[in-house]
Amino acid sequence: MQNKFKKLLFSLALLPCFFILTACNGNPLDTNANVNVDGNYSLSTYENLKENALDKINENYLDNTAYKITTKLNLGGTPTVNLNGIVKGSKLNNLEAAFKLISIGMRSECYVKDSVMYYLDSEKKIKSTIPSVEALKKQLGVTDIITLSDVFNKIEEAHINENIKVEKYTSNNETKFKVTFALIAGDIVYNYNVYFVFDNENLTGVKVTYTSSVYNLELTMEQFNNAIVFPDFSEFANANIFNVNN
Repeated sequence: MQNKFKKLLFSLALLPCFFILTACNGNPLDTNANVNVDGNYSLSTYENLKENALDKINENYLDNTAYKITTKLNLGGTPTVNLNGIVKGSKLNNLEAAFKLISIGMRSECYVKDSVMYYLDSEKKIKSTIPSVEALKKQLGVTDIITLSDVFNKIEEAHINENIKVEKYTSNNETKFKVTFALIAGDIVYNYNVYFVFDNENLTGVKVTYTSSVYNLELTMEQFNNAIVFPDFSEFANANIFNVNN
């Protein structure tokens, strides 16, 4: 009885590490991305944003810079999915990534290297060739915003609809942009807040939040200056993860 009680206490002590991504073991995938978006913002323009932010974030820049990503999805005010990852590369053929997904009743990890996704959980280790980035996003369960190109497309759509507010904050070598807009999909209105943070014209972070009557999502991207650490893939078995017809 006493041993069972000790095991219960130990399990309760591990819950914050299991369900809330904190640095319990020093693994970068156990630590949320973080971006400081505070500042005294003043009104700016889309043209200023495009010239001094969007146009500076090209594919070559992304191919040579890794970012830590945290995505938090809430349904009906209840935390549903927490995805932590590290991503480098703008195309499938040069994409390297590591993700840890925690959702209700599920915890898993997946890695992307050489257009192959490696998936592991408490029961299996499997691998599969990725047919497209869209398929990867769908498999991860985050289909709306996960790449900067998606963010840019949303901002451009809002600009075309003349439904956008741009604010800017500068201090020493740091420049921050805040972009606010709303987009309508069917009968649902999505309200967006997007932040871009630069240090000496180097993009150090992006934060996106959007809310609707259906769900709330927050995406944070923080520059990551270390290499992605991959596990040993030799024990991963082939599987048709993406349900591709042969």
